[in-house]
Amino acid sequence: MTAINGRFFAADGLGALKQIGDFAGWRRTWDKIVALPHGPFSELLFYDRVKGEAKIFSTDGNGNISLRKAYTGWRKSWDQIVPGDFGGGPSSDLFFYDRSKGEAKFYTTDSDGNITLLKEHTGVRRTWDIIVPGNFGGDEHTDLLFYDRRAGDGKIYATNGQGDLTLLKHHTGWKKTWNIIVPGNFGGGGQTDLLFYRRVIGDAKFFTTDGAGNLNLLKAHAGWHKQWDLILPGNFSLGSFTDLVFYDRVAGLGRFASTDGQGGVSEISKHNWRTSWSHIVAGELGGQIGLTDLLFYENQLRLKLHAVACANSDGTRAVQMTAPQAKMWVDRANAVYAASGVFLDFDPAADWELLKDTVINSVGKGDEAGKQAASDYAAAFPGKVVVFFRWGPGTSTDPKTRTGGGFSAGAGNFVAMPDFSATKTDMYYQDGTKQANVQNIKLFAHELAHYLGCPHPFVSVQYYDDSGQPLFADPNDAVVAYLKEDGGISLDALDNDQAYVRDTAPDVGKDFFLLKSQNPADLSLEVTVSSAADGIELTFNPDRHTVSSYFNCDDYYRVTPDQVRRIREHLMADHRKALIAGQV
Repeated sequence: MTAINGRFFAADGLGALKQIGDFAGWRRTWDKIVALPHGPFSELLFYDRVKGEAKIFSTDGNGNISLRKAYTGWRKSWDQIVPGDFGGGPSSDLFFYDRSKGEAKFYTTDSDGNITLLKEHTGVRRTWDIIVPGNFGGDEHTDLLFYDRRAGDGKIYATNGQGDLTLLKHHTGWKKTWNIIVPGNFGGGGQTDLLFYRRVIGDAKFFTTDGAGNLNLLKAHAGWHKQWDLILPGNFSLGSFTDLVFYDRVAGLGRFASTDGQGGVSEISKHNWRTSWSHIVAGELGGQIGLTDLLFYENQLRLKLHAVACANSDGTRAVQMTAPQAKMWVDRANAVYAASGVFLDFDPAADWELLKDTVINSVGKGDEAGKQAASDYAAAFPGKVVVFFRWGPGTSTDPKTRTGGGFSAGAGNFVAMPDFSATKTDMYYQDGTKQANVQNIKLFAHELAHYLGCPHPFVSVQYYDDSGQPLFADPNDAVVAYLKEDGGISLDALDNDQAYVRDTAPDVGKDFFLLKSQNPADLSLEVTVSSAADGIELTFNPDRHTVSSYFNCDDYYRVTPDQVRRIREHLMADHRKALIAGQV
């Protein structure tokens, strides 16, 4: 039986949802689903960036959809698609943003689902992370707020119905750590207001806007839930102000809340939802006119895993690893990768093997013969992620020094891991506390990121000499030395994965903070690299929580939106297709 991966719910105004439509067998490569206001019920734009295809469907209010228009040959690199009134026609228009090319396009749409170019913009900044539509300029056309997490910048532009952008306000000094920005009527002033939210810290701020691009704080909140993946605006209670729906994917938690026009938030209802929903789309989809309904969509791709616990050919140097321990690593990886729609299937009884092979058991990063032997062995399992738990190249009985850790690569066909006892680490927390020598439950998820095509975001600054002593009294000087040797003095020179992932910040590692006796998990602490003699003055805030970094902060790890794109595209590559055969 084909699994249901699309589901429509109608809201009842009291925080409850009535299921009105189920869909099975929807393609699992839809990257974006955008609700387009049109008539009494929303239309839905589905975009598949892997195939460069799109479809527009109409909805009838009863949970049914009908194809209006199918498109092929679309660009495969659109990062954001924002609906709004940009041309003044009867249907919702669209703003497209391509981060990799620094381009944006306005399109108008008509009642038949046709899309017509209104205006193209080139030379657009390539570091916008969030684009929010709203009425920020006071006229009938939708305006846009752009947020650059790396720079801590916000820009608010007015639009004029012709595809032109006029800057209303350039904001600098914003936090570089906002995760979600939500538009809505939270203050009742006639302009679109904004909710800013940060995970990990669990803080939020409501702002009103004034039509000239200025933001005024309405209310600040602390102590919010620290794991919201999505916060969507809508009308779920028939109140005067915008309501909110919250979704925590890992916990399978959903909440509806109302707002009071003063920045206050009150819970309406709480729900247990599926943990695998990749998209929740708010729109007029059924039920009572005027209430906001929801479409839930799942694009999950399931990867089978085969685990190999190694020993030497004579049975000596057997890795001290158990299948239940491997399952703990896999479970954490599944929580981390839930946002990407990737799930690892691992049965500790059926997918666990003991192997006596000295060459594979000794494989290290620089051991080409060992890596070839491991690759040849893994080739016998073309539809599985093969993971070797090995003793490693060292001769020490200390597991942490014998293995050299774990490794993998986007071009390889296996993941090499140490045993469980080899992965103790120090954990740092936003509140300033530290836990020493705790289990590094992140490690497998980290190595899997490399297998799925995501490199480290950090550059390899040399802070210590071979004996473990700091090379410089100030870690600033170590980064300056790296920049001068690297030959490029820019933020890009400190962003190691920019060729593949465009939304991770520059990163020089947690030791920069430790050498200054600072808490590396404190999100308010930025890295400043300066050298007056060399004309260097750079400031940035590393992402402490991306799964491919080396920060161990707050026990929270994420994949960024562009890492999600990279992972899913990488799974479509020829050498990975067997992993998802029959699913797309």
